[in-house]
Amino acid sequence: MLLYNGKLMLWYYKLFIFLLVCNISEIERILCIKTCYRKLPVLGGAICQNKQGTPMLNGIIPASWSGHLHAALRVMAGLLVLEHGTSKYFKFPLTEYFADGVQVFSLMGLAGGIEIAGGILIILGLFTRITAFVLAGEMAAAYFMAHATQGFFPLLNQGESAILFCFIFLYLASVGAGPWSLDASRK
Repeated sequence: MLLYNGKLMLWYYKLFIFLLVCNISEIERILCIKTCYRKLPVLGGAICQNKQGTPMLNGIIPASWSGHLHAALRVMAGLLVLEHGTSKYFKFPLTEYFADGVQVFSLMGLAGGIEIAGGILIILGLFTRITAFVLAGEMAAAYFMAHATQGFFPLLNQGESAILFCFIFLYLASVGAGPWSLDASRK
């Protein structure tokens, strides 16, 4: 097994050196990632058009998918934060930390209520900017009150999810709900 891991590490080093010495167009040519026919004057020429005139990124995922991925990020973040709230109030999914539930008029009860209401609103894409801003603040407070006191490094204090939620919700607060949302259908 050690020999296999050594060969794998050697392969990673070779790939890393290859990526350092090659320019982007060579890598794209080798991997057949894109065929750019006309550069658009956006983002320093980072967006191209294919033969059909459809915008595409200089990468694997086409630019036309950005709205759908934005909505998927919003829905998944909403589902995950809703799960935290239901764990506190309804013991589903049951966790050891909230096995006895929480009192409604406690700090954890307030957090659970915000997570349930906010999660539902984020999933639906309704009042997304203000909801995401409130949830970002709640996640920042959760990190500094519960995780940062356990140590400096997020990996050790188990605060990675709170940090990620905070920045995902800040992003959603700045860009809005995107497609597949009630906010988009109200416009």
